[in-house]
Amino acid sequence: MDKSTILSAGLGAGCLLFGAFGGWTYYQGAGLRTELVGKQSALEQAQAQIRALEAKLKKSEAAVAAAKAEAAVGTAAPESATEVATAPAPAAAEGEPVDSKKKFSEMMKGPFGEMISKQTVNMMYGDLLKEMVLTPQEREAFHKILVEETMASQRSADEYKAITDPKLKASFYSDRQKETEAKVQTLLGDQRLAQYKTYKGQIGERMMVKQFESQIAMSQTPLAPDQKKQLIQVMTEEREKMGAESKGDNGKPDIMQNQRALNQRINARLGTVLMPEQLKELNRWQDSMAQLMEQAVKKMDDAKAEGE
Repeated sequence: MDKSTILSAGLGAGCLLFGAFGGWTYYQGAGLRTELVGKQSALEQAQAQIRALEAKLKKSEAAVAAAKAEAAVGTAAPESATEVATAPAPAAAEGEPVDSKKKFSEMMKGPFGEMISKQTVNMMYGDLLKEMVLTPQEREAFHKILVEETMASQRSADEYKAITDPKLKASFYSDRQKETEAKVQTLLGDQRLAQYKTYKGQIGERMMVKQFESQIAMSQTPLAPDQKKQLIQVMTEEREKMGAESKGDNGKPDIMQNQRALNQRINARLGTVLMPEQLKELNRWQDSMAQLMEQAVKKMDDAKAEGE
């Protein structure tokens, strides 16, 4: 796996969700930085929704338990028969540990997962939907394709692990991407397909720049639109160059070392793009992101080791 694949932005949708959004997809080229940056906002919103759903689940489980107790002693039926009939069954028997990962995975397959996927698509592809010339019908259909892709990416880790054929496993992610691209081509044609592929190829850089732009928005030196475009372009070019230079290197990549080297290459070209204070802020932001990345890599390595 070359450095370009590791540092690229190619999704996810998955996307979109690190542990919840398929952390294992990082090892297959989904892009760690997109998971850390592009999905952060959607996950923060998801946390509030999860807490609300868990509270509702506990209430429903309590209602079910009360109904069973009343039935056992021959008492009257519960006040709300509808609530009891529609309440989800408890996740595990009393005393049995609840598999939180499995529980969350099941939640992501239903309406909750669709809601998170829509939020992720709006965050990651909002600029593309604005840039593209689309009719209302095309916009709706294209948005649906992106949501379906994002939901699929959330299931990809489990599906990948279930594959036993080495050839199918090797082409799993590329085959899935080809299916999405075929749908986009049928809907929008070759020119807009190319626009989508170009945008998707820069999505990691776009998400990082968007977060950096937000961080310095209230400062005395906010990021101008032209600076944003140039920063995305520089980051993309240096990531691609680094990947091309590493072709043929089949050793296990040092993710953190590669990221630090990439940051140095990017920053060396930004003297004519960013003002001195902006560049200082970027360096500080890169350091904080590197710490988050290091923690995430360690967690995924630990999780992978436990699964082996």
